[in-house]
Amino acid sequence: MHLKLMDSDNSILLFSLTSIVLFTLILTPQVKADEAEYMDKIIKDPLLKKAWQALKIKNQGRALKILSLIKPKPESISLYYYVYGVALRENESLLDALATMNLAYHSASEGNLKELSQLQRARIYLDMKFFYEAQTAYKNFFDQFPESQYTTSAYIEMARSLDGAGDYIRAYKYYEKAGDIPEAILGRANELQKLGRYSQAQAIYSKSLSKYKNYIRQSDETLYLIGENLRIMGKPSEAMRFLFGVTKPPFIHKVRISLGLIKMKEGKYRDAVRRFKQALESEDRDVKVTALYYLATAQIKEGNTAEARVNLEDIRFNYPYSEMYDGATIALAKVYRKEEKFDGAVSLLRSLIFRPDPTYKALDEFEALLLAMKDKNRELFVDTWKSISLLLFDREREKSLLTMAEGLKDTTIEYVEVNLWLSDNGSNETRLTALNNLANFYADIGDNDAAETYIKKLQKEEGKTDNNLSLKAKVLYDKRDLPSTVVTVSSIKEMESHDLDIYLSSITSKKEAGRALNLFKKVLKEQDPDVDTIIRFADILHKHGKKRDSLKFYRAALKKDPENDWALYRIGGLTGKKEDKDILEKMTGDNDSFSNFAGTKLEELRIREKMAEVF
Repeated sequence: MHLKLMDSDNSILLFSLTSIVLFTLILTPQVKADEAEYMDKIIKDPLLKKAWQALKIKNQGRALKILSLIKPKPESISLYYYVYGVALRENESLLDALATMNLAYHSASEGNLKELSQLQRARIYLDMKFFYEAQTAYKNFFDQFPESQYTTSAYIEMARSLDGAGDYIRAYKYYEKAGDIPEAILGRANELQKLGRYSQAQAIYSKSLSKYKNYIRQSDETLYLIGENLRIMGKPSEAMRFLFGVTKPPFIHKVRISLGLIKMKEGKYRDAVRRFKQALESEDRDVKVTALYYLATAQIKEGNTAEARVNLEDIRFNYPYSEMYDGATIALAKVYRKEEKFDGAVSLLRSLIFRPDPTYKALDEFEALLLAMKDKNRELFVDTWKSISLLLFDREREKSLLTMAEGLKDTTIEYVEVNLWLSDNGSNETRLTALNNLANFYADIGDNDAAETYIKKLQKEEGKTDNNLSLKAKVLYDKRDLPSTVVTVSSIKEMESHDLDIYLSSITSKKEAGRALNLFKKVLKEQDPDVDTIIRFADILHKHGKKRDSLKFYRAALKKDPENDWALYRIGGLTGKKEDKDILEKMTGDNDSFSNFAGTKLEELRIREKMAEVF
């Protein structure tokens, strides 16, 4: 026979009729039988026996009515209190049950009834979710009754009290002590699942599915945890078979969160949002805040940032000590970053970092936030960097640190600090970049000794490269060691414009100008320099007596800029050809300094011609 089970979306799954018997066992069946058998033997009073029989069939109302009619005798007072305590516990009158069971314990003589009374006291604490008090009570039980026949049951219940307090490792150990009964085996699997040891948990679940099928069907928690395990292990279809087996609180709300996460992974954000909203019906604070967090996450993914922000702020203000608080704060900071509300984002992340128990997961978002602020809010970027930088010094962040360093160039101390750290701790490529940054920085501020120190480190690491030769030339030029500057720049294979500028400024003799001629020709051919650079070539050659060679470069400049006055002037003065005189005469028509120079040069040429005729 089969029964159709409907989840909240009316999804239909088929389960055998036995799968709907869903309740959480407090005791193992065998232990229950042992306790019942013992009580059947020792209860002699007819009314008390009737009350006990009513309790065995879960009719605690009738049991309490019968008990109220009994006037216990002194010799059976402890037994009366025990049965009354059990009835009150079954009736969920837990405070009264605890008080009554205390009377049973203290009035009982040494023996089985005292054992059971102590065990019941522990169970009542467990029912009340007073997990630490329950642990103490179970520990007292183990100490007082080390040979008790109820020890296995107590181990299982002690494990549950530890689980309730979040001490999953010790809970696992007590399930181990309980041996190889279904509750203990699956209890161990459940603790492994909660500890995040998913593969180990799955191995136990897989072996148990056929062997302990009935027990699994009877435990909502185990059904949920098996489904959650399969979801995490990437088996959503199999997961849903178990998740849909849970139909009532409290685990139905956890199931809705799991189903929402499955939908979210499939990209079905609207369905995920609906599942998470359903989970908000839970009365469990932790479940509710978890649903709220994932609801906001799904809303962000579907582009509903406004509602997501409201839900994340709800967690911030109303669930400050919840498990999801830190994640919600980081997510909210991310929303603020994308909205360029940088001050708000910084404030949120600082609240997580600068507290007695810092959340270092916030550093990833701090990294992204600093990168976003670098070009958009420089003042806040620098201020934030100063307060957080030491926590970001991590080799895994080296690329981001290099990028941030670019925004710190005018801060001196911070710029040097980050590059020094990267030069010592970064990968090989990053170390070289940081050393280069330091060499450039010190060269720019005129600290040539420091610059040379880092240039030597660069050359030791990578040999002589165009980059570090360029840096060395820059330092030599600043020290006015011009001959060495010329030699160093000459070694650069592919010159940049700043290298060429230093080189030209360092030529001080005819010999050096002569050596530079081939380089000039190469640059003119390969780099297509601008007119001003070509004229500088020509001027240096002209200055050091290489006038014939300079003429070639002046003409090259004039070819690029036919109206360049200086090139026209020089060409006109360097030759006596008629066309060059024509150039100078043309220039005298303008009313500027070049016109005056041209006129003077023409007069000089005329005088030379007359002298040549005379002599």
